Amino acid sequence: MIQNTNIYGQPIGEELPNWKNRPYPDEVYLVGRYAIITNLSKSHLQELYSHFTASSPSNWT
Repeated sequence: MIQNTNIYGQPIGEELPNWKNRPYPDEVYLVGRYAIITNLSKSHLQELYSHFTASSPSNWT
């Protein structure tokens, strides 16, 4: 099998020619022992920006 890669040399899966957009997930707020899972919102932007500003573009793939 031929392995497809992106511009950063990272392996990516095969193309999905019949893929269709899916509905957005419902709102969620799950609290676990080590993490909280919640929907991404505008209130997260500043913290995400500060963490990823100096990171490699490959972190976004």
